[in-house]
Amino acid sequence: GNTVGSGEGGYVELSVGVVLPDMKEATRTLAAPAIERLHLLVFDDNGLLSEAVPATPCDKDGKEITTGDMWGETSAPTYFKVKLARTDYKRTIHFVANSPIANVMDYPMSTEGNILTSLVVSGQQDAYWQRVVLPNGITGTQGKDDNGNVIYKPTDDVKAALSGVPLVRNNSRVKVVN
Repeated sequence: GNTVGSGEGGYVELSVGVVLPDMKEATRTLAAPAIERLHLLVFDDNGLLSEAVPATPCDKDGKEITTGDMWGETSAPTYFKVKLARTDYKRTIHFVANSPIANVMDYPMSTEGNILTSLVVSGQQDAYWQRVVLPNGITGTQGKDDNGNVIYKPTDDVKAALSGVPLVRNNSRVKVVN
């Protein structure tokens, strides 16, 4: 196994797109889909937590969004920016939206199963989730930003895996017919 930062170094600047599940009929108990916060939980090739990173809402070009309607249509991707540790080793990324993960990094050697089963929402809070495996790691090509700092842009396989990720909702719509 490989832990984050052992020899590779640097962070890959990612723009990820997620797709919210459609909700054809809004009910009193389930509101229209919305993401209040999104975290990416990254697990190493041994299934152990290596990082938990909050994502920042942005438009499809990567420009940060701070106000207004950032979510758009439910069938269209919602975009976020995030920096993840660069590695050539397999990584499993869990997209976790609207679930409290404040203390998850208190258990850095925890497994996927231990951490994900501890994430709970209550009441009418919607939560969303998805799991993406990057068999070749979080890879990037080196470049420089506008200030001359070294940055890494994601390779095409990483870009493809992280664009249009379909999130699963924790609730479903039920229609009772007499």
